[in-house]
Amino acid sequence: MTEGVNYPLGKIDEYAALLEQYTDNPDDIEAFGNLVGFLDEYIFSAAGYRYEEEHQMAYFDSKLPLAKRLIDFLMDQDERLTPLLFPEIAQCFFVLGDWELAARTYETALLAQRTLLEVKDPIDRTMMETDALLRLVHNLCLIYHLQGQDTASRLLKAEYRAYFNEEAELVSDVIANHPDLPKEKMIADFTELDADAPQTIYLSDWLLADDFGGLLKARIDDWQGSGVPYLTADMAREPSRVMIGEDQHWVYLTEYDYQDLTGSLICVFEHPNFGEKVESTEVAKDEKATEPVPTKKDLSTLLAELNDLVGLAAVKADVNSLINFQKARRLREQRGLAQPPMSMHLVFTGNPGTGKTTVARLLAQIYHQMGILSKGRLVEVDRASLVGGYVGQTAIKTKEVIESALGGILFIDEAYTLANGGANDYGQEAIDTLLKAMEDHREDLIVIVAGYPDQMARFLNSNPGLKSRFNKYLTFEDYQPAELVAMLEQRCTQYGVQLDPAALTYVQDYFATVCAQKPVNFANGRAVRNFLEDALTAQANRLAASDDFEAGLTILTRADVELAQLE
Repeated sequence: MTEGVNYPLGKIDEYAALLEQYTDNPDDIEAFGNLVGFLDEYIFSAAGYRYEEEHQMAYFDSKLPLAKRLIDFLMDQDERLTPLLFPEIAQCFFVLGDWELAARTYETALLAQRTLLEVKDPIDRTMMETDALLRLVHNLCLIYHLQGQDTASRLLKAEYRAYFNEEAELVSDVIANHPDLPKEKMIADFTELDADAPQTIYLSDWLLADDFGGLLKARIDDWQGSGVPYLTADMAREPSRVMIGEDQHWVYLTEYDYQDLTGSLICVFEHPNFGEKVESTEVAKDEKATEPVPTKKDLSTLLAELNDLVGLAAVKADVNSLINFQKARRLREQRGLAQPPMSMHLVFTGNPGTGKTTVARLLAQIYHQMGILSKGRLVEVDRASLVGGYVGQTAIKTKEVIESALGGILFIDEAYTLANGGANDYGQEAIDTLLKAMEDHREDLIVIVAGYPDQMARFLNSNPGLKSRFNKYLTFEDYQPAELVAMLEQRCTQYGVQLDPAALTYVQDYFATVCAQKPVNFANGRAVRNFLEDALTAQANRLAASDDFEAGLTILTRADVELAQLE
């Protein structure tokens, strides 16, 4: 049955019993807590404690659908538990590789935790409450840093600087009054917490015992009569390390004081979508898990990558036309011929998972190789990266983001949200700042605004200045069933597996059925990625049941793909 996709390796019976208890009575806090505690312990424990090295990838694969289930369980609870539950949700998104949702979820938890502190007199605040706030800020800064949004990280730290200063004073007082305590360790811990470019993440620390459900119920009972609006977050004292592969392609999450990578890995996942190359994050020297550092790609290689993308025929034709036009334009410049001014800014419209970010990243590198852009980086942002919470902050945030993108492409996802806030919203301030920068830096900055077709049309029509600066539109159509199948086969090859004939036939029929009745915002390529994760998890469970990971490890059968969902 489909539910089997989510079973953890080696713990099927225990998970099934806890799931049944919760399903029978979803209002039972103890049943909820015991289920969540079990899933947290499975997902965020080091792999070395469970499986030998050759079986660890199957273990990692089994964590991904469980993280999705854990998110579902946690989201369906009282919003007053936001500071407590949302950090757990955010770290699930982090392990799933969705850093944007991880950041947004941490932002929600941070706002609730700050509200909790601000309704209290400073003298009544507990150290645990303030520590949790600072750890949430630290985690957000980590995600911003990994996405190449160091400006957003600096602004966030500046906003919460008073809290960090209070903590620094407290640490100094404790060290002065308790000389027997480990001074160096306390200073190192605070330095890590206050790092400008974090290399660690603080996981939730509220899941401490097998009978966690009982502890959670007691904690909620104590809190409910307190009059405090939220139940405080609870973050680990020691962080976990985040390490980036030398090829910028793999991310490793390990226990902080790891002795060897095998014994301390919590998770390893693919996430090549860095805003820019991450220079400061330590990497594990594990030759089997990482790939060689790629050499700088030449123009022909980049063009081949563009043209080899699955589907996107119209988009590829448009992009090749843009490239050819720019080649001719550069030649005319070199020969001293007059050139009319031209806008290079673009509008990408389409549903999620249709390749917009991939094409933007390739275009940035191609234009760099052609000498059009000085750096060729892609800086990907959304409304939260540009819009502040008070007068004047938005212009500062937007200008710093623009500065970070100079020499490359600034990619604004869901750009229409900048104009959705009404008369008193600060989104218009971001638009005005952006329009000026597009004119001032038109020789070395390209702005791409992206989003759903209808919303983007309304967005561009809302401001004459916007419409006049974007005169080239690229429409990213949903993939056809055969294209989704080809994309799945590509990803299978990438991960060293293949579909057997029966599995391929099933996938072709199933994808055609789903596409015939897909929702308006169908996830396209992302749905294929999730489908493969489900199928690999089903394969891992099948092999675990036979206690033989060697047999058929490179083959996905029909039984595996039947347990996967394209959604």
